[in-house]
Amino acid sequence: MKCLPLFILLLNLTPLAAQTDNFEDGNDNGWTRFTPLAPLGVTTISYPNGGYRLACNPSPNPATYGPARVASFRLAEVYMDFAACVDFTAWNEAQDTSLGLFGRIQAKPAPGQVSAHVLSYQGDDRDFEINRVENESPLKINPVSVNVVLDPAKIYRMVFFGVGAHLEGRIYDRDQPLLPLAVVTATDTTFPSGRNGLIVFSGKNTAIGATFDNYRADNGAPPPLTIQSTPAGGVAVSYNTELGLPWRLESSVSLTSWSPQEPDRLEGSLTQFRLSAGDRAANAKQFFRLAKGPVPAP
Repeated sequence: MKCLPLFILLLNLTPLAAQTDNFEDGNDNGWTRFTPLAPLGVTTISYPNGGYRLACNPSPNPATYGPARVASFRLAEVYMDFAACVDFTAWNEAQDTSLGLFGRIQAKPAPGQVSAHVLSYQGDDRDFEINRVENESPLKINPVSVNVVLDPAKIYRMVFFGVGAHLEGRIYDRDQPLLPLAVVTATDTTFPSGRNGLIVFSGKNTAIGATFDNYRADNGAPPPLTIQSTPAGGVAVSYNTELGLPWRLESSVSLTSWSPQEPDRLEGSLTQFRLSAGDRAANAKQFFRLAKGPVPAP
């Protein structure tokens, strides 16, 4: 087999084995439920159509038990840098439903003792934001929230990742994995590591619920790049965008100056950049890498 005159250079950590759950088995093995209102009989966890629904009616005793809320945590996996994503749908926008992803949960949570970063979509006022939670009290670390109008009858994908102090959240239409509908960022050094999880809550103690699916988390290292010859004599450089992270493909002929390359083909979650036969012949050696990228233009 003739060797291709190109090289792939990855400058990131090797990915840890990802945790995934599509809930089609009808259980939440591997998850730790957080149901502080369970003694009041108002919390429901179910698996509609292979999803994972977290729901809670209003608390009849908020002074003692707090407002309506329910969560589920992945306590076995501890990350410093992290990337987590989940599909979500079927919330009630007429109620004060907030839903989202936890990052860097501290220790083993108990009622009144949950501390973490949280990325959430507020269904009634349609705000998308990142906060720090300390003992279940939210503290704004970025006073700017992003307004985005979503349809609870559709399916969206939420992505939350942290690299050092940098936190970033994104919402995608699940069928458009390269075009974020909303992006929010924050900087915070309070929690350098921790666990991930899911949450639905109401600050106004209304009935809440949302259905999650296709959960995935890892340490945010880039997906592998692959190279193939094309029938026309060019080269196709491919990588998987399933997690929805903002990877930017860059190339270099010298390893000192890098240029972004726009992918020209998308098949499902596969992103592909094609180098023509002429461009391939013009550069005997060319290097590729994935870097954290800016928000792709619509």
